[in-house]
Amino acid sequence: MRETTMQEKVAEIATGTSYTAAGGTIVFGLTINEIGVLIGIVLGIATYITNLVFRLKHLSLERDYKERQLRGE
Repeated sequence: MRETTMQEKVAEIATGTSYTAAGGTIVFGLTINEIGVLIGIVLGIATYITNLVFRLKHLSLERDYKERQLRGE
C-alpha cells in the first residue's frame, strides 16, 4: 500500500476545507425566504416520489386482484 505524503495530506485537508466553506457560504448566505423555498422544493419532490411509489404499489395490488377474479379464486 502506498504511503501518502505530507503534501498529499495537506491537499486533501485543503480540498475538504474548501468544500465545507463553499457549502457554508451557500447555506448561511441565504435569506429565510430562500431557505423556505428550498425546503418547499425538497418536500414537494419527496411528496411526488412517495405518491408515485404508493400509486405503483396500488396498481400492482389492483392488477393482482383482477387476475385472481378472472381465474375464479
